Amino acid sequence: MQLPKMKEIRSWQFRKPNKSKSVIHFDSIPSEILLKILSYLDVASLLCIGCVNKLFYDLSSDNVIWFKIYSKSFLPKIKVWKTTSVQEKDCTSLSFPELQDSKSSCWKREYFMKKIAAQRSSVIQLLKPINTYTGLPLKTKEAIKISALRWVILLKDQNGKEHEMDQADISFNETSVTVYWYNNEWPPLDTLSTLHLFGVIPVLLGEDKVHNSNG
Repeated sequence: MQLPKMKEIRSWQFRKPNKSKSVIHFDSIPSEILLKILSYLDVASLLCIGCVNKLFYDLSSDNVIWFKIYSKSFLPKIKVWKTTSVQEKDCTSLSFPELQDSKSSCWKREYFMKKIAAQRSSVIQLLKPINTYTGLPLKTKEAIKISALRWVILLKDQNGKEHEMDQADISFNETSVTVYWYNNEWPPLDTLSTLHLFGVIPVLLGEDKVHNSNG
């Protein structure tokens, strides 16, 4: 008995293509293309993507990218186009000693140093007016709010485990500031060995929200 012709079709004709060959890994993409993509990101996004792995950390710290960010934020627009070879500026010529150890990311460090200095200056200006009755700054509330200052309690138990408690609320009075913490997950007091209180200020004020660990 002769088999139908349709059964004589070889099975290899129905094999599905191997999808694994069409997968593109980031490791196979040239760094020039990745740098071009990263150049369109804002500061907060660059910091986040730098936490993925060492490759993205190195690429997101590229000196050329951070020079563009720095010049856009701090250099006068009229003078930017006159700058020659600034992107290759030697970190040893900068005024900050800590920049001399990392030439590849000196503009990133310079950007954050300038950013921190500018924020600190604006807060100091707010704290200059003094209440003649109390002798305290008149605009403490405004200074804390504009700096996004938050208070964090760091508890460490006898096993070395750390518990971070962020402030839950804050209230302002004429002569005092009251900070509140309340949480259902406080560790037992009899297991604690140390308590630390930190004031945390985010670096990127006015930017996309970044976790306090970057403050």
